[in-house]
Amino acid sequence: MRKLSQLLGAGAALLLALSAGAQSTDNYPSKPIRVVVPVVAGGNLDLTTRQLMQGVASQLGQSIVVENRPGASLLLGTQYVAKAPADGYTLLAMSNTFVTAPSLIADAGYDPIKDFTGVGMMSVVPLVVMVNGNSPIKSMADLVALSKSDPSKVSYGSAGGGSSSHFAAAMLFLQMGVNVLHVPYKGNAAALIDVMGGRVTLVIDTMNTSLQHIKGGTLRALAVTSPRRSPALPNVPTVAESGFPGYATAAFIGISAPAGTPPAAVERFSAAMTRAMTPELREKLLADGVEMQSTTPQQFSEYIRQETARFAKVIKEAKITAN
Repeated sequence: MRKLSQLLGAGAALLLALSAGAQSTDNYPSKPIRVVVPVVAGGNLDLTTRQLMQGVASQLGQSIVVENRPGASLLLGTQYVAKAPADGYTLLAMSNTFVTAPSLIADAGYDPIKDFTGVGMMSVVPLVVMVNGNSPIKSMADLVALSKSDPSKVSYGSAGGGSSSHFAAAMLFLQMGVNVLHVPYKGNAAALIDVMGGRVTLVIDTMNTSLQHIKGGTLRALAVTSPRRSPALPNVPTVAESGFPGYATAAFIGISAPAGTPPAAVERFSAAMTRAMTPELREKLLADGVEMQSTTPQQFSEYIRQETARFAKVIKEAKITAN
């Protein structure tokens, strides 16, 4: 009888716990949500996150605190969220480095697939293949011809080993079948300056940070890396239509949650993200080359899985290493 009483008591406790868990999800969010940005304030990841989270907070009727936790090439903030309670109240704003770091750094401290679940995409930013505005290279065909006839005359700058600009160029020359000099910098700005100064042949950089230089004539856009032409540069062809079928890459930004976060909380936050992408905000960001993208959590999780595998292959084939 005593054993039966204990079992009944344990069962009641379990039902109570399950009921409390369901109720907490039903009320989600019942307290402020923290979105961790693993970089310093002011960059593309930080600014895009802050702009969209204002709208998400309004949709959910709850405040959202955007917290910068920079350090160790985005690893510190990412590891922090990976170990946070999986309750929907600590989320991660992430970009390309999220999927590439574990293949570049042996002790990255997280697995992008096992330790996280996708919440939703925020935006994608096409990259642009650019040369000096006065360069004799006027098209992708010219770049291919020079690269294949004399690779020693071609070099490309990047924001550093393992950056999105490095991957984009490595993928291009891998498909081209030639090896050219890679010049890594500590950030995109320095790479752009040396291309504009004629010290490096080309750079593949995000559109939002390059558009003003292209429009000003100091840089010439040869192609965009997106699958389709960008509305911000409608007369510039894609890399794919310039003789590289299948080539496509972009700098993406999204939100992920610790693995095990209740699906209802994930779905609710993701739906709020989609509703917050107003036509006004879309138009404002598109003027800078930033294209807002909405996905379901399932679609974004699958995107992360595919990008992780794709970049792991590129890292191996191109022998890419981090700085």
